[in-house]
Amino acid sequence: MRTLLGLFVLLGVLLGAAGAGGDEIPPLVFCRVDPWDQMEDPRVIAMPGYVEGVYDPPRESEILITLLDDNYEPLPGLYVEIIIHAQCGPATGPICICDAAELTGYTDDEGQLSLHMDFGGCCEHPEAVEIRAGGVTVRLESPIVSPDWDGDGGDCEVGLADFISFSRGFEIGAADCSDFSGDGTTSLVDFVIFGAGWGHDCAAR
Repeated sequence: MRTLLGLFVLLGVLLGAAGAGGDEIPPLVFCRVDPWDQMEDPRVIAMPGYVEGVYDPPRESEILITLLDDNYEPLPGLYVEIIIHAQCGPATGPICICDAAELTGYTDDEGQLSLHMDFGGCCEHPEAVEIRAGGVTVRLESPIVSPDWDGDGGDCEVGLADFISFSRGFEIGAADCSDFSGDGTTSLVDFVIFGAGWGHDCAAR
């Protein structure tokens, strides 16, 4: 239901934009983001120090975006960008972004693009992360969660302060910054994700 509703909203936005801007807006009516769309309560899992092709940190922090047109055909060569809300950071908020982060790119022949959430911190702003394709907003997602969270902010390094913060959430089964899987509680699943990020920082790239 969430995805279907999103498609109708997105179609309305795009039709309005097309009326204002002519043929510049592609006939985009389908947007899928994995693994977000498989989560019970979708969220952005961020992880500093991503190393391409290595299952460490976990693949949960790598997203696959799929964009299709009104005939459900792939939209190749479409410019996609991940935008973090100003209230989340990094200038004024709790989010720390790695200098080498690659949060933009172009869709391939299948209309797909993989991007890694190469940052840390936690932010529950309702528009924490925006995905734009061809200059049009196709997805808004919240919250941002990460093993890199000491209770106050992210410093792009997963260490002892973050472990203490996560342990508190694990002890009470919290449903906030330590719930990486989006199942409404901090459990063993989240501990595995935290452990995979242990010791990572931006320098790991």
